[in-house]
Amino acid sequence: MTTPRRASWLELFFDLVLVAAVGALAPRLHEEHSVLGLARFALLFVPVWWAWWAFTWYSAAFNSDDTVNRVALLAALYARAWRHVPALRSLSGRYAAADAAGAATWFASLVLDDHRRPILWAVAMVVLMGGPVLAAASTDVLSYEPDHIAERYGLFTLIVLGESIVAIVVGLNTGSELSAVLVAVPGLVIAAAIWWLYFDRFRGMPADTIRAGFIWAQGHLLVFAGIAAAAVGVEFAIETAAEHGELELADRLPLGAGLAAYLVAMATIRAATRRPDRVAALRLGAAATVLTLSLADGLAPLTFVALIATTMVAECAADLRGAPPARPHAPRLPHQLARRRTTPR
Repeated sequence: MTTPRRASWLELFFDLVLVAAVGALAPRLHEEHSVLGLARFALLFVPVWWAWWAFTWYSAAFNSDDTVNRVALLAALYARAWRHVPALRSLSGRYAAADAAGAATWFASLVLDDHRRPILWAVAMVVLMGGPVLAAASTDVLSYEPDHIAERYGLFTLIVLGESIVAIVVGLNTGSELSAVLVAVPGLVIAAAIWWLYFDRFRGMPADTIRAGFIWAQGHLLVFAGIAAAAVGVEFAIETAAEHGELELADRLPLGAGLAAYLVAMATIRAATRRPDRVAALRLGAAATVLTLSLADGLAPLTFVALIATTMVAECAADLRGAPPARPHAPRLPHQLARRRTTPR
């Protein structure tokens, strides 16, 4: 039996760089205090997510941590893999073509004015995110280890969640206001519920169909963005409580919409990779509840965050009763055990 892969030091370093980018987006949402600011945060999160996603999948398919790998661009990396790994040339060729086309579209946007430029950005992201689907469909060779991919996603989830907890603690820099501390407590409970719900059902990425694998992999965009947005929402509630103010819609939406996105992603992933069932329905119900709470006027900061925390804890408890616990290590499929090394030399 082959030894399961572990994340390399380069992969972990890249995670930290991308988390720094996520951390840079959170203050932007904090400063642009509006519904439009939340929408812009979500859109800006997409290219940051894709940069992490693209490097993660390249590293999973072509496990090469050398000097060239550390300095090359993604399109060049896949072109290199096309040369050195004949078995995966259809995969690496399509990845390289999509990455080059997406990058060219990004550069082409520079000739447009500020109002039209986002149109080409959207086209570029469609190309970049659609390329992997065509690439995966072009080969029957499994180019990754599902357990390794799950570990990479789990590590990044944990880092983003850790950054969120730090943001909540920093939000307590409001003197000795008891009201702010009281809001932070259910905020930390929300973070714990997010962690428990995700990691108690931690499994390898599905390798049976392209559709299931794609939804699992891309669904994490909402997982990461939702966690980051929810942390800013808790910050808003802490600051408002310290000032003895009232929460506006723009204050409430990052928490409610962020958690709703996280729960919808978790429900969609379960429905796509297993089957639509009671557990997926509970997650969607919890998403609707937290979003509805964020739209309700007149709630004090403590009441609002406490109700959200109660919903998350109740959903977590119901979810854990309705789904079997994850196995420590998923069994390897026969084609995984026999899979050839795909490291470019």
